[in-house]
Formats: sequence, C-alpha cells, structure tokens
Amino acid sequence: MQITDIAVKFGYFCFMSIRSIALGVFFFLFGEAHSQFVQIGNGSYIGTVAGPVITRNTLADYQSKYAYIFPQAVLGNMQHGDTLTSLSFKRIDGASFDGNCSMQIWLNNINISDWGGSPISFQNEIDSAQEVYHNHPKTHIGPDDRFYKIPFDQPYVYDSTKGKNVALMVYYEQFDTIKGSIRFYFEGSNTISGYYNPQVRYSVGITADDSLRNTTEYHPSIRFSFPREDQDVDVRKVYTLGKIPVPLGNPDSVKVLIRNVGKQDLLSHKMYTYSKGANQQKDSFYINLSKEQEQIVNVPSLYPTNKGTDTVYVLSSDKNTSNNEGYSIRLANENIYSYRDITLPPAAGGIGFNGSQGDFVARFNSNKPKKPKSD
Repeated sequence: MQITDIAVKFGYFCFMSIRSIALGVFFFLFGEAHSQFVQIGNGSYIGTVAGPVITRNTLADYQSKYAYIFPQAVLGNMQHGDTLTSLSFKRIDGASFDGNCSMQIWLNNINISDWGGSPISFQNEIDSAQEVYHNHPKTHIGPDDRFYKIPFDQPYVYDSTKGKNVALMVYYEQFDTIKGSIRFYFEGSNTISGYYNPQVRYSVGITADDSLRNTTEYHPSIRFSFPREDQDVDVRKVYTLGKIPVPLGNPDSVKVLIRNVGKQDLLSHKMYTYSKGANQQKDSFYINLSKEQEQIVNVPSLYPTNKGTDTVYVLSSDKNTSNNEGYSIRLANENIYSYRDITLPPAAGGIGFNGSQGDFVARFNSNKPKKPKSD
C-alpha cells in the first residue's frame, strides 16, 4: 500500500472513514536552523541505566551519583564564553517526586573525552566543578512525558581554555519511599555519534559509593540552553498541507513550531509569513512566548488563488538570522488534499495498514461546502 492523496469536490470540515486505502498524514519541515541551545537526542530509549537519577519505590533511603562527559562533537554551536542558563531532561510519564528528596547538578569543562578504565572519585570531580542546581526535583520535574527545564541557580560560562568537552555530575538522594516508577529517556552510540563507553560512570545504593565503578555509554536525552540575544526566536518547523485545492481548500491549516532561545520573554513579538511561487502573498502575526518555551502556533493562511507550487515561509523579526526562518513547500491544484511531502516520493509499502483493510480519519478546512471522495 502507498501513501495516497484525497480528491475533494465539496464539503466543510471533512472527517473521512476510508476502506482499503493507506493514507500517511505527514507534517513536514524544511530549513531547521542553528540556535542558542543544543538538543542531544529526542528519547530513543527508556530506562534507568543512564540516570540522571535512580529512585526506589521499595526503600526510603537511596542515592545515585552520575558523572557524564559530553564530547565537543555533540555540543552543536556552543562556543567559548557562552553562558549556560539551564538544561532539560526528558522523562516518561509516571510517578511524581513525592516525599523528601533532593537533586544537585555540577558542570565543568574538561579535556578528556572519557573517564578511562579506572574508577573515579565523584567528590574529586565536583570539587573542581561549579554547582549549578540544588533543589527538590519535584520543583521542576513533573509527572508527564516531555522535556523538563532545570533552571540554574547561577549561570555557567563555557570555558574552552579548560577543555572543550563538558562534564555533568548529578547527585540524587531520597529519604522517603517514592511511590511509583520514574524513568527517563536516554541515548547511546547507535543514536548519537560520539557517545561510547566509558563516558559515563555511576554508583547507586542506600549509600552510593564515592568511587564510580560502573560504566556505560548511555547519556540522558538532554538540552543545554545558552541564550546570546535578548530576543531570539528559533523557527524549528513549518507545517502546511502538501497539496491544497484552490480556491475551495482555503484556508490551509498552517502552523509553526517555534522556541524562544533568547534571554527575555517575548510579548507581542512580530512574525511574518509569506509565499513565493505561483502565489506571491504576505501577512504578519504576533506571538507571546516565555524564554526557553517551545510551542506550536497557528499562522495566518495566505489563501492561494493560483494553481502551482508555492514555498510558504515563516520569519521572525529578530537580529539572529541563522535560525529565524523556516519554510514548507505546497502545491495548489484543482481538487486534491494531501499532507504528503510533495518533494519526496510516496513511502514504499505505505504506512499503517500493511496490505490489510483499515480506517483512516482526516480533517481538512474549507471556506465552502464540498463532498470528499478517495482517489
């Protein structure tokens, strides 16, 4: 089965149940840019082996100590003098950090790319590092499945004169039994080039040893934030239909994924959207976004009238031009709706049904009534 399009003649909001057809619904993006944070992985594995903390729901007293090395190769465009203001861990949904517990985090620049073949002293590593966080983890880590920002008590300045790799140490201690499982997403050498064993050393127990004897290649899925500009919007993904019938397909449901990577909250920050190609159009809109917040927002539809291919852009009006624009390509045509990326061939074998019968539900917007049929 292949990804197909939907041919539409008339209707309003179209909810379709389609038999013996596989439809891939894809939002697509082009032009993801460099920005003032780096995200290393998006959650390839789930478990406890990579930390950053190990909890126990059968013991009141428990500790974990982790020491990670993040090699320069995975740190994106982090540069000497950048000020790190937070990091984020991604957890799976589950129990909360209820009860009496605490978490401490340290950062350091180092030259070595792994911890070597012998155990290291956790105390020695934190003595030469800067403590950036000390709090109850529940203050900033909730129970839902997502990234959670850990704001630093004091910023950390990336100092490449000490080394271009980053060492991260995390100490967790609980004094009450945690009611449920708390697990985090993590990455390994199969998902992040540059990771290997023994870049991570750790110890766990009722009293975790200072000597970190256990090793692994696995690191938590993580973000480091280092804003440089006061106002800086990272336009991460632009979503449009792949094909839209004109004029009956208007308005398109255009959306954009943006992140505030600047130092300040954004209030009534002006954004632009415009198209180039068969339709030359332009509009603007305003956003409110807290610093380090990521959000999908609606973009005004440009109501194409001419048939042909358009590139639909979303642009932020800020100084950092390396990350403030994204685009998506869309074909205005006679009678076909499609979410499929028209710059790529249909996926071999289709998506979802694998040759068997199935149902598919999709929604399309229209400014006039029409009736859909499968193509």
